[in-house]
Amino acid sequence: MKKLMTPLSGQYDPENPADLEAPALRAAFKVAEAFDAHVEAVSIVDPPAESIKEWPLWLPGGGAAAVCEMIDDASEARRNHARRQYDGVLAEWASPPPTAEEPTPGFSTRFVERAGTIRDTIGYYGKLADLLVVASSDMMWLEPFTPIIEACLTLTGRPVLVAPKETPERIGARVVIAWDGSVAASRAVAGSLPFLHRADEIHVLSCEEKKKPQLEAEALVEALAWHGLEARPESIAAPSRSAAEELFERAREVDGDLMVLGARVKGRAHRLLFGSVTEFALDEPRLATLFGP
Repeated sequence: MKKLMTPLSGQYDPENPADLEAPALRAAFKVAEAFDAHVEAVSIVDPPAESIKEWPLWLPGGGAAAVCEMIDDASEARRNHARRQYDGVLAEWASPPPTAEEPTPGFSTRFVERAGTIRDTIGYYGKLADLLVVASSDMMWLEPFTPIIEACLTLTGRPVLVAPKETPERIGARVVIAWDGSVAASRAVAGSLPFLHRADEIHVLSCEEKKKPQLEAEALVEALAWHGLEARPESIAAPSRSAAEELFERAREVDGDLMVLGARVKGRAHRLLFGSVTEFALDEPRLATLFGP
C-alpha cells in the first residue's frame, strides 16, 4: 500500500466552522507514516460559474450576475477551508512528511485541487489510489458527505477507511473482522491484508442471525493461516441487540482499533443508502472501519 487518497469537500457549517474532515487527514497521515506511503489530499472544487454572457437573454442580468457571484464565493470558501484543514493537520506532525510532486520512496504528501463533481472526481482519481480515507458520516447533515462516501464505495473498486472523530494511537494494531461469509465481507478481508500482516492481534467475529446461514469464523481463520496470519475466531449467537451493536461492542471489549466490514450499498433512495450494519458503522463511528471495494 503506497498511495492513499483523501477527498475533501471543504464543507462546513458557517455558524460552527469545525474542521469536519480533519479526522480523515489525521488517519490518512497515520496510516501512510506506518506504511511509508504517500497521501494525496484531493480538494474537490466547483468549476467557475458560467459567464453572464452565456445566460439566456430573458434572464435579468443583475440576477444572473448575483447568482454567479454567490456560487463562486461559496466555492472559494470551501476551497480555503479544505486547505486550512490540510495545513493544520500537517502542522500537528512532529516530523511532517515532505511534499512530493512525483512518485518518491517514503512517507510523503501532496495537496491538489480538482474541478468537477464529487462523483466524477472520486470515480476517476479514486481508482488510482490503494486506499481511500474519508471522514465518518455522523456529519451526514452536510450534503457533500453522503455523495463522497457513496462514490468511494461504489465507483472506485478500492478499500475505504472511514475515520472516527478521535484518531487512535495506532490504526490496525488490533484488527477485528466482521465475517458473515458474504462477497462484501470477502472483499473487505482482501482489502485489509496489508493491515493484517502488520497487526499484533486479529479477531474474527461472526454473528449468527436468524434465517441467515453464516460461514463460521473458524473457516476464515483457516484461510488466513495460509497467509501466515494467526487469528482468533469467535461466534456471537442469537444477538440480543442488533448484529451491528453486538459486533462493535465486542470490538471495543477486545480493544480493537480497526474494524473490517463488508459494505452493503442498497440503493440511492434519499439517505437510505446502506445496509443496516454499514449504516450503523457510518452513523455512529466508534473506531476506524475498513470497508471492502
